[in-house]
Order: sequence, then C-alpha cells, then structure tokens
Amino acid sequence: MLSTIAIGGVNKTADKQAFISLADYLVIILGLLAVTAFIYFLNLESSIGLFGLMPFVIGGFAVHAMLPMTYRLPFFFFLTITAIVQIFGVKEGSALLLMGMTLWIMARLSLSVKIRTRIILSVAGLLALLVGFGKMPEFSGPVIPVLGSIFMFRTILYLYEHRFLKEKTNLWLDLNYFFLLPNLIFFIFPVVDYKTFITRHYSKPALSTYRKGILWMANGVAHLLLYRLIYYYLIPAPSEVVNIYDLLQFMAASYALIVRLAGIFHFSAGVICLFGFDLPATFEHYFFAHSFSDLWRRINIYWRDFIMKVFYYPVYFKLKHLGPLRAMFITVLLIFVVNWFLHGYQWFWIKGSFPLTIQDAVFWSVFGIAVALNSIVQAKTPRKRLQPGTFSIKDAAKLSLKVISIFTFMSILWSFWTSNDISEWWAMMGVVYTLTPTQTLILSGGLVFLVATGIAVQYTIFKSPKYKRSTEPSVQKLFSVTIGLAALSVLAMPSVHPAIGAAFSFDTTPVVTTKLNAADQENLFKGYYENLLPNNNNQLMAEMEALQSEMPESWRPLRELGGIVPVEDIRLKKLKPNLDILFKEVPFRTNELSMHNPPVSKDKPANSYRIGLLGGSIELGGGVPLKHNMAQEAQSKLNNEAAPGSPEFEILNFAVTGYHLPEQVKVTETFASAFNLDILVLTAHTDELRRIKRSLYKIISAGYHREYPDLDNIISKAGLQKLPGRTEFERRITPFLPEIHEWGLRSIATYCKAHGITPVMAYLFTPESNNDPEKEFQELSVFAAKQGFITINLHQYVEDMKEADMKLAEWDGHLSLAAHQRYGHALAKELSRIIEHYGPDPVN
Repeated sequence: MLSTIAIGGVNKTADKQAFISLADYLVIILGLLAVTAFIYFLNLESSIGLFGLMPFVIGGFAVHAMLPMTYRLPFFFFLTITAIVQIFGVKEGSALLLMGMTLWIMARLSLSVKIRTRIILSVAGLLALLVGFGKMPEFSGPVIPVLGSIFMFRTILYLYEHRFLKEKTNLWLDLNYFFLLPNLIFFIFPVVDYKTFITRHYSKPALSTYRKGILWMANGVAHLLLYRLIYYYLIPAPSEVVNIYDLLQFMAASYALIVRLAGIFHFSAGVICLFGFDLPATFEHYFFAHSFSDLWRRINIYWRDFIMKVFYYPVYFKLKHLGPLRAMFITVLLIFVVNWFLHGYQWFWIKGSFPLTIQDAVFWSVFGIAVALNSIVQAKTPRKRLQPGTFSIKDAAKLSLKVISIFTFMSILWSFWTSNDISEWWAMMGVVYTLTPTQTLILSGGLVFLVATGIAVQYTIFKSPKYKRSTEPSVQKLFSVTIGLAALSVLAMPSVHPAIGAAFSFDTTPVVTTKLNAADQENLFKGYYENLLPNNNNQLMAEMEALQSEMPESWRPLRELGGIVPVEDIRLKKLKPNLDILFKEVPFRTNELSMHNPPVSKDKPANSYRIGLLGGSIELGGGVPLKHNMAQEAQSKLNNEAAPGSPEFEILNFAVTGYHLPEQVKVTETFASAFNLDILVLTAHTDELRRIKRSLYKIISAGYHREYPDLDNIISKAGLQKLPGRTEFERRITPFLPEIHEWGLRSIATYCKAHGITPVMAYLFTPESNNDPEKEFQELSVFAAKQGFITINLHQYVEDMKEADMKLAEWDGHLSLAAHQRYGHALAKELSRIIEHYGPDPVN
C-alpha cells in the first residue's frame, strides 16, 4: 500500500514492529527539518560541523525508513562510512577506516576473549606510545581522537559481553555498534551499552522509537542553546567576583555548564533512535538529585551503568566476604579511583596527554567518599513511607533542602574541578569572609523562598490527577516541539533577530552565535568537560586558534618583530624609533620620535593647528597603510575641506600597542606640551574599564604607580601593596577601576588646562565587544565631562558597518582599512565642529 512504509529488521518480531504510515513518516521528516533549521540559524556547535552532519541524518533516515528490513543495518553502516569520507576527506577518512576496521576485526576474532583482549591491549599500547612520542603521521591529526572516542570504552563493553556469548552476534549489528554516525563529530560520546544496543533494535514499534529520537534531538539542541546562554550571560569573570552574590552565581553557573554534555548525549542518542535502536535516557533531571547516590544514578546514566557493570559488581562480589556494608564502601571508593583513571584515559585518546592534576584527584576523591558514605547511610536507614493519600510539609521541606544542599555542594566542587589555579580559586572563595549581616539575611530569605517553592511544586504534583503515563511519545507533543523549533528558527534569522534586539534594546548576537564571555576574555575559565568537548568550552576560541594557525609570519606581535623597546616609567614600553618592518603584511614605519607617524618636528610650524591622538593598538593602525590610518585620514580630510587661509591641520599619532588610560597620563606629560598641541584627543573603546586593568599588574609590580600619589592611594585602598596572584589581583582591583579611570581623566584634563590644550574624549566601538556601545558612551561621557573633557561619539558613524567588515582579518579584531577610513572621517567632522563652535582657543 502507498500509505505505509516498511521498516526493516533482522527477525520476524522486529518485522512486525517495522511499519509506519506515510503521514507519520512525513511528520518525522518535518521534525528533522525543524531541528536542522534550529541548528543552522542558531549556529549550534558550528565549529565541529553539527549542521554538516544533518544531511546524513535526514537523508539517511528518509532512505532507511523505506528499505526492507534486511538492508537496514548494512545501510546504516555504509551511511556512516560515507559521512567519514565526507567529513574527514579521503586521506584522513581512509586512515580512520583502515585503523578502525583493524581494531574491529581484532575484537571479533574467533579466539577466546582473553586472547583478543591481549591483542587489542598490545596494539593500543603501541598506538599510545606513537601518540605520546608524537610519532604519528601528520595526516592522522583528526583520526586518533575519533578512533579513541569510538573504541576506548565500547571495546571494553564489547569484550565484556562476549565472555558470556556462545556464538557470534550479527555482523552488521557489531559494525554499527562501533561506527555510530554522531560519534564522528562528538568525541565525548555516550558509553552505549553493547547488550542494550543489540537487544533494542526495533524492540518497540518503529513509530515510538522515531518520535523519541526526534524529541531527544530537540531536547539536545535546546540544551546546547541553554549552555550558550549560561556561558555568555551568567558566567562572570573571576576578577569580577567581588561579593557573595557574584560567588554564588559563578559556582552555580559553572556547574550548570554540564548542560552542554547533556545536550550532546541527548542529541546523539536521538540520532541513533532514528535508525531503530530504542536506547534509554542518558541524563535524568540531575539538578534535582536529593543525595549523592541519587546524583550518581541520574547524571550520565550510560557512564554509571558502564562502571557498575564492568567494575563495581565484579569487585563487590570479590569483597562480599568482608560483609555487605564494608564491601560496598570499599568498592565505591575503588570505582571512583577507576573513574579518575578512565577520565584521564579518555583525555589521552582525545587530547594526546594524560592529565595528573590535584583538581582531578580532589574531585573524584571527594565525590567518591560522599557517594560511599551516602550509600552506607541509606543501607542502614530504613526508608520512611507515607501512608497513601497523605502529604507531609515537613518531609517536602526536607526533600527541598536536600536538593538545594546537593546542588550547592556540587557547584562548589565543580568550580574547583574546573579551575586552572587552586590558589586563585581559594582566593576567590575568600569572598565568603566579606559576608555582611544584610547579605546573610537576604540569603536566608532566598533559601526560605526556594524551600517554599519546592514544597509548592511537590504539593502540586501530589494533587495532580494520577493519569497513567504512556510510554509512547504523542504526535501532539511532536507537533508542538516541531512548531516551537521552527518559530525560534524564524526569530533567529539574520533578517529578524537584529530587529528584535533593537526593539528591546538588547544585543541578540550572543544568542544566535557563540561569543567570548567575560571569563574567557580573561582566558581563565576552563574545565575538564569544557576542554575535552569538541573544540573547547567556547567554540569561538577554538575557531580562532584554527584561524591563527593560518596567520602569516608578519602577523606576530610587535614585540616579537623587534618593534618595542622597554622604558622605565609607567608606560613600560614604547615603539622603537626609525623602525621599518613588515607588520601584518603591511609596511610599518616609525619616525625618530618613536611615533607611527610621518616625520615631524617638535617645533610647531607657523599658521598650523596641532592635534594629538592618544590610543593603543586600535589607533596605532597596524596592518593598515600609514597614510590611511584614522589619524592621517582625519588630517587629510580636515585640510582638504578647510577654507582658504585656514591654518594647516596636523594630527600627531601617539598611540602605542597595549597603552591604556594609566599609560596615557605619562604620554600626555611627555608629549603634549613638547609639541605645543591645541587639542589632545583621548580615545576610549567599548569595554574601556576592563581594558584599564590589563597592564596595571605589571605597572604595580614594577612600582611605577608610586610616581602618582593619587594612584598609589587607590592601590593601597585596594590592599595591593603586596601583589597576590593575577586573578586575585584583578578581583581586588575591579571595584576600584572607576576611581582609577577618574584619576586618569582628571590627570590628563588638569595637565591640558595648565598648558592651554583642549582635552577631547572620542568613543570608538571595536569589534568582538560585549558591551552596549551607546550605554557605555553615556556612562563614560559623564566621567569625562565632569573632568572637563569635550566628548564625541564616533560609534554613530559605524553603526551600519558589519562587524566582519570592521575587523582587520578573521583572526584579528583590530580595525580594518575601511573602519580606519570611516573613523578618520568621523573624527575630522567632529573636530571641525569643536573648532568652529569654540574657536581657535576652546580651552579658555
């Protein structure tokens, strides 16, 4: 019949399960298209090619669902083989297939399991030596992580189950068990149980399995979007953790980042379900665990089952003669040692090294002891059961407190595990000692509110009608999810989401694409799973690393190219005079006065108007021809549009890479009066306050801040007479950045006023910034105007430019030639207005 589609299998029972209607078939395809659109328009996992996998998933399912049962498993295997060649290329794909098939053949040899195990261990050991000593061929780069991801745990389960099998299993089932389609891009992959895999192939009606697959894929992409939102909006920079609220947010959000792992596992299991394998759930409401044992049951269920089957039960039964409780306690401790080792083993095959860190040891030790003690307590404590139809507020409150306690404990432990430096993590925890009575009261109120909410939720569930839950996902739920994903995809379209952001004054870019968060801008937040998951915890940084590997030699920092010389004052460095090098593929020259500027005399020519420009690498203009950087563009425009008889305009560029407001104070004192300036333009950029602290650590460690008593007093108030670690320093200095900013502005403005110079602050928007430029300009203007600056907003002149067009290169967020020209013309226009409005001597 045309209205039905046969879904194949390997036995008569499966055949009876393998029919869906044409209408159901089209609904599944529609759901897949909605998931694909969601991935595409929200750029989910774009750095690892998730969208590129979807044609194989959609096309594979579309064909798979129409083939006779006999061809189901071979087709799924060859679909994966085709994807391997397409994703990795012929050379790397062939190498992966050759090595993978060799290992698979060894695992399936007609020999005893012990002999097969020894053969595979020998080959794996040899391969590990080659990887460890860097002796693998160059083309094998992507091959080893994929190969390790496929075989490192599934081989253990495969050989474990084959100890009990009397005959060989289905050839195609075995091949598909190892070569699973989503594993090609997700190196951290669910440890799929072999017995579950082979026994659940069309063990339920196909329609139920297919619907579950779509819903799990939708669940997975929703988790991935949630991860992005938590990562960008909720993870503060460690240096910005200055009070108890910041600390709680940092810890909770750090733990919540596990949603990415859950998303990948949900999505991967969903894809496998689409090809007839009715897999169980991978995670189960893990944030609502009420004990350590309960958390161990809920989080990464496949991993727990793997550990329990292969390690826990064999060890427990060997130790059972010691007594059930003692055997349980010792076994739990031992399997958490195994947990630690296997996570290192996993890291080795994916990253190429075996990590031995205190964080790992502490995490698994503490978690293991907690689970072991919890298991003993539960075994000794009889479970209290309420009479049917009764509800206890006391018990509900206890359960809520237990859930909150476990989440809090794991947040603390997880933040430790994901920290790069223990001393800096401990210093951040020191925020607890700043707790005030008011904060204690507020936190207590928050705890009461959470407990009350938990009681209310439990009571609502208790009073809800007890309907018998259906095990089959409904078509209504599938339709709702499909429509929801489609609607969100439309809202995420490039032609739609900017308008939404403008309407609500909200930057929607971090929602639809991965951007660096505050923590990663400080390059400090990295965790086990975040480092081990494909391309790091933030995909953008991984993409940047890949792009930077393609940079030309001349794209190295100026210091490495010999363009910087040290100075013994707060500036720390300056440009090397009379420099003539190739920098970022463009000639870069300095004059005899160490300026990236045409030759200039300190003596001011007659009938001229001199303007100085203070800035950093943005204004310096590396990678842009000198005559087209913003200073020279502004100078040319001013002179070209000047009325006859007007003075000759001269703009002097004092910018040096890495200079921020503290350094600009010294630059002002050194050059402003020496060049007899009329106007001094101080540039400010998006995220200006954060930029100020970048060089402060070095300035303070060298003691140059003592040259300025007011700055020295601020540093003393921050308690930084003795410098702590970098992160602790940044945490302590952050609350004082507005005061340092005000000191810098006041120092420059005071000096300018004393020497008859007009101070101007020009605000520039720079690419890859997280702040709202208009809001920040208004805030900075208040600071600057208070000190006597005239403020100008250059951002308004580049609002229509795409961020990609403003960047010098894909891997370099400095300004492009077009951006320099646009800013130069804008600067000239604003300076003309200032001169016209105030006259030749506006400072007076």
